[in-house]
Parts: sequence; structure tokens; C-alpha cells
Amino acid sequence: MTPPASLTDIFSSLSSLSTLQQKAVASILGATVADAAARPLHWVYDMEEMADLMKEKRFPEFWPESRSPFYTIPLGGKRSLPCKANVTQAW
Repeated sequence: MTPPASLTDIFSSLSSLSTLQQKAVASILGATVADAAARPLHWVYDMEEMADLMKEKRFPEFWPESRSPFYTIPLGGKRSLPCKANVTQAW
């Protein structure tokens, strides 16, 4: 089995793509990062609860634990490595 490519390998391979393909890859990557940044506070629409959370930490992006009132999934750490491996193997 081939080891997953590093992000450096992936980014350097982008130069061989057309401008349109590079923009498509950038939009997918941007959406993925935005989703990861917002996911821990997904479905938190109670403004009082959000204000209390913002007292703990000034910036909401990449919150360290899930605060969703409807579901919880593990965030970061070793559990995220299989996901990164699957994404980089897709290249």
C-alpha cells in the first residue's frame, strides 16, 4: 500500500492542472476547511448560549469540543488521521 501523499506533495501537483481545475480544487479545499472550522458549533442558534461560549474563547473557529445540541463527533487528534489519509489517497 502506498503511503498517503503529504499536503506539500498535493499542493505542488496542483501546478500541473489547468486554471479551471486549480479553482475547482481550491473551492473544495476552502469548503472543507470552512466546514471543519464551523463544525463544533453546528446547530448552536441560542444566542445566550453562544454569548456564554464566546466568554470562554474569543474566536469561534475550530472550537476544541463539539457543542452541537443534536450530535457529537470526535474532533482532531489521532482519530482525524484516517480521514486525512483517505483524502490524500484520493489524489
